[in-house]
Amino acid sequence: MTSKAAWEPEHDQVFVDLCVEQKMLGNQPEMQPILEAFKEMKGVRFTIDQLMNHWDTMIKQWEIWCRLVQCKYMKWDPHTNTFGASDQEWANYLEMNPEAGQYRCNPPLFLKKLEIIFAGINLDGEGTSSGSKMKQLCEHCDEVNDTGYKSKLSASDIAILRRFKWPPSSHAIFVDVCFQEYLKGNRPIRRNQIYTKEAWKMILEEINRITGLRYTHKQLENHFDLTRKSWKNWCKTIASPIMKWDANTRKFGATEEDWDKYLKVNKKTGVFKRRHIPHADK
Repeated sequence: MTSKAAWEPEHDQVFVDLCVEQKMLGNQPEMQPILEAFKEMKGVRFTIDQLMNHWDTMIKQWEIWCRLVQCKYMKWDPHTNTFGASDQEWANYLEMNPEAGQYRCNPPLFLKKLEIIFAGINLDGEGTSSGSKMKQLCEHCDEVNDTGYKSKLSASDIAILRRFKWPPSSHAIFVDVCFQEYLKGNRPIRRNQIYTKEAWKMILEEINRITGLRYTHKQLENHFDLTRKSWKNWCKTIASPIMKWDANTRKFGATEEDWDKYLKVNKKTGVFKRRHIPHADK
């Protein structure tokens, strides 16, 4: 029997990157695909329990961080990645939250990637997660008028909003808006498979109107490109005879051996083993 691998610091970045990859595909992080990716990429054999324990630890640390930056008198500045709190304010905070001391000098490793991973995820516990914070801010955005954000949205709130990219909820809206444009006859041009300038503008305005966020044209194009690449990988997977895709049951008939053979050549499709591409019908 093969003994389970020990978790090393170098595995942290791999784990975070794999979670980000799943979120970029519109999925919440799942341990089975990550387990298989570790085995394939690093040759290490973790157990599901090991990954779940690491995930739970990451959630707890993220909750500590979110409570810290959301505490007004700690004066977190997301632009400079520094706190403006005085020594006494730090002492007062750490007296009640000693576990936050690890972040006094430095923010969490992989901060930007962690923001992507936890965007749209409501975490349990006493603190407010990035996901629930995002939800609160989006509720405020419903009250936005043509002049911009109301005064109750602080500059730091707006900064938090702008840092979030494409959580699953925004991705679902993105797909639906593109689908509605398709029904209207506005489709990507065959020559380069991108929308016209006018179509991009309409799509961007509609997504920003529905989400209440301020996505840029560049963010929209990048997300479209990532979605298209994911779709191509999905189509390639279901078209492969070895995968035995059944369009009626929407299930793969491939065995574990079939999957192993396929993933050796098509490494980027491992995420589809446990979760299909979201909104495939559209």
